[in-house]
Amino acid sequence: MEGKKRRAGERRKQLKEKEENAKLLLVFGDFLVTAIWVCLSSTFGEAAEALSSITGIGEFALTVAVIVTAIMMMGPMCDSFGGALFNPIHNAAFICAGRGTVWLNTVRMAAQIAGALCGSYTAVAVTPDWLKDRFHTLPGGLKAGVQLQVGVGVEVLLGLVLNLVVLYASDAKHNKIVAYWSPVAATILLIVTGSHFTGPSMNPAVAFSWYHHYQGHSWMQQILVYWLAPLAGAVLGGLLYRVLLQQEEAAVRPQRQLPAGLKAAVAAAGAKEA
Repeated sequence: MEGKKRRAGERRKQLKEKEENAKLLLVFGDFLVTAIWVCLSSTFGEAAEALSSITGIGEFALTVAVIVTAIMMMGPMCDSFGGALFNPIHNAAFICAGRGTVWLNTVRMAAQIAGALCGSYTAVAVTPDWLKDRFHTLPGGLKAGVQLQVGVGVEVLLGLVLNLVVLYASDAKHNKIVAYWSPVAATILLIVTGSHFTGPSMNPAVAFSWYHHYQGHSWMQQILVYWLAPLAGAVLGGLLYRVLLQQEEAAVRPQRQLPAGLKAAVAAAGAKEA
């Protein structure tokens, strides 16, 4: 008996250590993939311009294609760390949707912000000058004629839609093909939509990492449009998904059936009372 208890305790200890190591790997993965993403994304504009000169296709369409291709290429790397992310608004949505602990998601968000800063410093340091022509545009900013409140509203909406799709795709019960391609389709749609207003950003860590170097707009715009608005959209998306999921579970939950004998007893009691 004592041997069984000791072995059970050892298994629990090993399982706990494995879970803790998985969490540390996930946090490190968030830091690393965010740094890599910021480095890669710093030259998306130049890549699209070069491809446009070769193919004759519009530069904006190629920019979207380059971004989507890069996101798909990052997928296997993120999976190798157990589901690493490079956008903190997803973790904010996870908190509100009840996915993971507040502590773990908060630490992951901090790791992503640190990774973004590391990535931007690395890109500035190692990128050749002839590839830095567009670096000053990377912090983004409201498009001409777009008012501050409109920009805030757009980023809230984009963050809401993006996180609803991501939460839906991350649910294991959904079709794998739909789960894989729905974020890609949503990303294309949101980039095209947001390009007329805010850039778009939808990623506070990346936006701040470049604002830290080049500014380009006011600190008020940075905080309201590129930090608070996407985070607010993520919070709303997480809460909405949680409500919708609870309603779906309630709708499909089978009604509890009373045993036949208990049904008869209940019926008989009702007849006596009548």
